[in-house]
Amino acid sequence: MDAALAQALGIEPAGSLTVLGDGAEWIWNAASTQFPAATQLLDVFHACEHLASAGRALFGDEAADWVERGRHSLLADGWPGLLDHVGAIPVEGRTTAGQAGLDELIGYFAKHTNRLGYYGRLRTGRSIGSGGVESLARRMGRRLKVPGRGWCVDHLEGMASLIATADTPEWESLWTRTAA
Repeated sequence: MDAALAQALGIEPAGSLTVLGDGAEWIWNAASTQFPAATQLLDVFHACEHLASAGRALFGDEAADWVERGRHSLLADGWPGLLDHVGAIPVEGRTTAGQAGLDELIGYFAKHTNRLGYYGRLRTGRSIGSGGVESLARRMGRRLKVPGRGWCVDHLEGMASLIATADTPEWESLWTRTAA
C-alpha cells in the first residue's frame, strides 16, 4: 500500500489488520499484495449464502434447519465443523442436484479453509461480516442516484461521512449544541 495513503487512513500496513472478503480471488490477491501481514476472513454472510444454496439443492423447502445447523458448525469450528456437518448427510437418497450442491459448497469452502476463523473473532468482539460497509455503499448509491441531484465529486467524502455516521451513537452528538 502506498505509504502516504496508509498514513492518511491511519493504517499501519505491517500492523494487525483483517481483510474481509466475499470470496473473490482478486480480493485475496490484492489484500496479500497491499497488506501481506493481514488476516483474511471470508465474510460470513457470503459464506452462509453458499451454505443456503447447497441446502436448497439438497432439501428444497425443508433446508432451513440444515442450513442453521451448518451455520452454527461453521461459526463454532470453521472448516472442520463444516466438514462434520456435511459428512453427516446420508449418501443414500441424495439427488444429482443435491450432490452438485454439495460439490459446489465443498469446492467453494476448500479455497477458504484458513479464512474461517469466526469463533475467535466473535469471542473477542470483532466483526465477521462486511454488512456495515455494504450497507453504506448501498445507502450512498441511493443518495447519489436520485434524479435531479448534481453531485460534485469534491462533496462525496462529506456525504459518505454523514451516511456512515447516521445510524451510530455519535449521530446525536453531531447535532447537539454545547455551551461556548
